[in-house]
Amino acid sequence: MKHTRLFSLLAMTASLALLGVGCSKPATTPPAATPAADQSASQNLPTSAPVTTEPTTKPPELTSPIPTQPPPDSPAPTPAPKTPAKVSVAISGFSFQPNSITIAVGDTVIWTNNDGAPHTVTAADGSFNSGTMNSGATFSRTFSTPGTFSYTCLFHGSMRGSVTVTQ
Repeated sequence: MKHTRLFSLLAMTASLALLGVGCSKPATTPPAATPAADQSASQNLPTSAPVTTEPTTKPPELTSPIPTQPPPDSPAPTPAPKTPAKVSVAISGFSFQPNSITIAVGDTVIWTNNDGAPHTVTAADGSFNSGTMNSGATFSRTFSTPGTFSYTCLFHGSMRGSVTVTQ
């Protein structure tokens, strides 16, 4: 009977020790050697290996932050190519409508004569000239360099317009 109580007491102690596994409380050092009388009583009892605990989670791995700019030796990303635009200018009522436009390099301007009288679209610097445009005729020009290009109608000097070309 004495051994049964001792065995029960040891079993409860072992159960409590196992319940404590994984707690945040640090492991304690084993108690000092028990007196010889207690050792003789427990010599017939099975023994188990000491319980060790492993951390349940790994510490986070250190990573370097993602750079926000490419390294200096790598080329800059190339922007997607722009689709050239086509911009219309009407010749109507003896005027260019609109008389001033802004486009990008590579865009095309298309002039259409909607008047009954003939007109021209002639650059002030001589870089382009439509020639005589009768009613219903069109003239187009693709601009490949930035700048401001003023133009006029050679038949009607009061008709003026400009095309501003940006990068």
